[in-house]
Amino acid sequence: VTVELTFDPPADDGGGVEVYRVYPHLQGFSDWSSVKQLIIPASNIDATLTDFPVYVNLTDLGTDFFQNTQNNGGDIRITESDGTTEVPRELVFCDIANEKGELHFKADLSNTEDNIFYIYYGNATEINYPANHEFGSHNVWEESLKANWHLGENPAGAPPQMIDFTEYGNNGITYGSMTSDQIIDGKVGKALSFDGVNDYVTMPSSNLDFLGAANQSFTISTWIKADNTGSHKVIADKTKIASGTAWVIFQVLSSGEIDGQLYNGSINPIIRTSSSYEEPIWHLATLIRDASN
Repeated sequence: VTVELTFDPPADDGGGVEVYRVYPHLQGFSDWSSVKQLIIPASNIDATLTDFPVYVNLTDLGTDFFQNTQNNGGDIRITESDGTTEVPRELVFCDIANEKGELHFKADLSNTEDNIFYIYYGNATEINYPANHEFGSHNVWEESLKANWHLGENPAGAPPQMIDFTEYGNNGITYGSMTSDQIIDGKVGKALSFDGVNDYVTMPSSNLDFLGAANQSFTISTWIKADNTGSHKVIADKTKIASGTAWVIFQVLSSGEIDGQLYNGSINPIIRTSSSYEEPIWHLATLIRDASN
């Protein structure tokens, strides 16, 4: 499901860029200097969604947002249409100088009525919620999500560099002497650019042992973009450690097809796209294993 946001009232400035109005205060958030209304049209929703993580590109909020938000976006609060019922949100990053940022919030979405939310900002005394707070990042995502990496941290920093935004703490460690220049703009927020030689990120296997195991369903999903053709590229894999150990590999073959395989001790099913991967554009690559089938 793709959820598109519009900001009411939308207006075209002549260059294809929407101009957004700042709304007056609503009851309950009088200490915030600014608020904007977000509308997710019902026409963009195929079916009713419950606890759906909505993505907001903070750039779309306009220059006035970055001029007034405080504490690197830590003061951002999001409510339902009544302007007072707060919802959990995850602030991945807020780059004031370059007017960029990534935010997600939990929402119930209707396909029969337009969905209205409010973003409050501009409060110098409010800071970002702790991850385990009622409205913190852990509560944006379902418990069934075992790991969520945004890949926006400095790969040259102290390990573990890549932070898992779920409650499970499956943080990743970079290898290959990666540098801070390898953080790039991704399809959603930030991304990592690997050198194709020895760059990779490892995650702890203890919390991900279900991958490839018998009678265990799973989904792996990520945005990928390759800048060369004819080479083998690993998207994600759970490495085989010993004979009989369950493993999974998700990859782009040198022939261009996207391929998923697993071994659970007795079987080795393989699924592969019928056409080649198109480069160099972003693709949403998703591998789903249904253990019941």
